Amino acid sequence: MREVDLSVVTYRPDFALFRSLIASLAGPMREPLHRNLFIQDNSADPKFAVNLAALPDLAEGGAFARVDVKHSDTNLGFGRGHNANASRGTAPFILLLNQDCVLEPGVLEPLVEAAARDDPRIAAWELRQIPYEHPKAYDPVTLDTPWASAAALLVRREAFEAGGGCAPRAGASPIVRASPSCTAPIASPRR
Repeated sequence: MREVDLSVVTYRPDFALFRSLIASLAGPMREPLHRNLFIQDNSADPKFAVNLAALPDLAEGGAFARVDVKHSDTNLGFGRGHNANASRGTAPFILLLNQDCVLEPGVLEPLVEAAARDDPRIAAWELRQIPYEHPKAYDPVTLDTPWASAAALLVRREAFEAGGGCAPRAGASPIVRASPSCTAPIASPRR
């Protein structure tokens, strides 16, 4: 069974939008996919983390094999927040997500499958963003690009750890394969 750690860093999240993100991650799969959800809440008020952990979609026995919500006493920021989440997981892939991202139905499973089959030298797969994609150059044959937004970025744990994780003030990975038909917040599987 494939496994992925889902990493979300929050700061005073909009709960309606956050529930949409969770629903998009919890959707049904054709094949079993072991999904571990890690949330690092950077909000000054610890009640946000308590309320996140209490969401019904995060209840034991649901779509997620593991749910781990942590609150930090100080705002760790985006990069260090994802590093904290990654340190609690062990799956071979980590999906870094913004708190306001929503995946289109059916994206997660084929994304993880494609990454598992891809060249092991590829460290990351960026999901496209709709309605506004970050403009960047990429090779139209290999889909390689020199940088990626970490708004919705799947990374190979081995490469993530070898590279020291996310930069403390950022979240991009150095070796990225763009996935032109996988998008976030509205996404479609690679065909």
